[in-house]
Amino acid sequence: MKASQRAKSPSCARCSLNAKCLGYEPEYARLYGAEDFAPC
Repeated sequence: MKASQRAKSPSCARCSLNAKCLGYEPEYARLYGAEDFAPC
């Protein structure tokens, strides 16, 4: 999956790994939600 097809939650902007992280697959968030994603 291309990086442009991946998603990040607003809290990702505060994460120290944001620049290196590709994010998560939107399908994951659709199925399970993105509430558990928290910045490092």
